[in-house]
Amino acid sequence: EDPFWDPNDFMNMGYSTVFLKPIAYCMNIEDDYSIYHETQQDGVVRIKIEPCRPDGTKIAEDDEGPYDEIENPKDLIGKRLDVLVNIQYARGLNSKYSKEVYCEFEMFKAPNPQHDEGRFQTATMSGTTNPNFNYSQQVTWPSVDADVVQHLETGSVYFHMLGLQDDQSGGSAPTKRKLLSAQEAEAIQQDLKRKDEALEKEKQRLYSLCDQCI
Repeated sequence: EDPFWDPNDFMNMGYSTVFLKPIAYCMNIEDDYSIYHETQQDGVVRIKIEPCRPDGTKIAEDDEGPYDEIENPKDLIGKRLDVLVNIQYARGLNSKYSKEVYCEFEMFKAPNPQHDEGRFQTATMSGTTNPNFNYSQQVTWPSVDADVVQHLETGSVYFHMLGLQDDQSGGSAPTKRKLLSAQEAEAIQQDLKRKDEALEKEKQRLYSLCDQCI
């Protein structure tokens, strides 16, 4: 066993990748996303990201909204952009970490002012491998710039799942893993693109959906 392992340390169980291109066209994103631990799938998480009003209220399909005039992602430059990030649930998580689990993420150039490292985090769920987070968080870009537009068109956001090992799970202490930086996660993702047909299919579906709106 690792003498330096602290059983009260949350371990990085894996992450999900959500491509943001629909948001560049002010469209909703919603799906079950695979959670990958290294190169292996280990559960899914339900995520929805949708543009919203500055006060955080949702925009009904038939209502006039602040983004009605956005026809091209570059039209967002200089404008305020608000989105609601919903982490609804996770299913099929590793039972070894069922004691406590939560999900966290960070948005490019939209840090959480209430977190030292700018991350957003769900509440912690206990005693389950199928947590219902029912988490909703408004994320705001006060004035979108060209870097944000490029990130929305070509980039992604990583949702990390972290868990506390069940004392009764047995076995040796797990290898502690730090959260991946955006650069490290991107490097892994590039490798997964070549190996994971399911992830590539999801990417192409989102791209096709957005291209129909141009």
